[in-house]
Amino acid sequence: MTNTELFDSWRDYSDAQLATALASHVGQLLDEHRTLLIERGTSVWQLKDSGDLLAHHFLMEAFAA
Repeated sequence: MTNTELFDSWRDYSDAQLATALASHVGQLLDEHRTLLIERGTSVWQLKDSGDLLAHHFLMEAFAA
């Protein structure tokens, strides 16, 4: 599912439901991101910085949708 399709599926959510869906999805993205980068031997600082950017970009795209 693309982000656009995902955001469309959340269109009728209440504020509380949307906050829950966003937090849950970002958590899943960060978990997958961490697993991949640890396997590659990425430093802790790079992991933190790239995770922050990943979450930020996803949330800004969601808010703009």
